[in-house]
Amino acid sequence: MEQFFKPGLIKSTMTYGAILGVIVAIYSFIIFIFKILPTGFLAPSILFIISLAIYFTSILVFTKKIKKDLYDGSITYGQGILIGTLIGFFAAIIASFYTYIQNTIIDPEYMTRVINAQKAWMTNFLNGKVPDAKIEETLAQIDAKVKGYNPINAAISAILWSTVGTFIVSLVTSAFLKKKSNPFDNGQIA
Repeated sequence: MEQFFKPGLIKSTMTYGAILGVIVAIYSFIIFIFKILPTGFLAPSILFIISLAIYFTSILVFTKKIKKDLYDGSITYGQGILIGTLIGFFAAIIASFYTYIQNTIIDPEYMTRVINAQKAWMTNFLNGKVPDAKIEETLAQIDAKVKGYNPINAAISAILWSTVGTFIVSLVTSAFLKKKSNPFDNGQIA
């Protein structure tokens, strides 16, 4: 039976996770520099699609590299999921660290600007569609959630949710990279 967890796997996934984490941090920094606020429907959707493409491509490429280097070019579906999820976990640590630094040191008012922009957009969008009292109630709920914002808790939550997200991405990438069964192996065809 093949060895599921190869020596060097943690080091390789940490290395590629760090690379992916830096790529995500650079992407986040670019969004910050160009003052792109994720408000409304369109901007968050576009930003999500770009992020998904970054994660999907990186996990696919890095898993393929680990497959070649550690597993002699052949991995199972489960090994692919493990590799991709570990890469995503280590990337999430780096990206969350950057986000924490940005939101506490570089620009402590960033989250306030994002929330205020989202509230303004929401007020505009809902105006005339729902009663004003309902709009005020919704904005009050947003304000209550914002008061409970803690950068450390947000970073921990981001690590958790990014890892779950990369697990889901790995379910797909692993399907492309798993070893193909050969009907001529194990005497299936004489």
